[in-house]
Amino acid sequence: MVQMGEFRPELESQRIAGRVINGKLTSYETREQITANQWPHLNSVLLWVDDPVDAFFTQI
Repeated sequence: MVQMGEFRPELESQRIAGRVINGKLTSYETREQITANQWPHLNSVLLWVDDPVDAFFTQI
């Protein structure tokens, strides 16, 4: 989580979230990217669910 006000006072109330990959702040994948298998952790199972509604709430 980056507090933007630490860099520019006019952005005091804004923040962004992401992760650092190779020294660069990168956004997290969207739910659409995850469900389309467009994310870097395809070989890693985070959890299994048997209900699409449970999967939806887990993603959000």
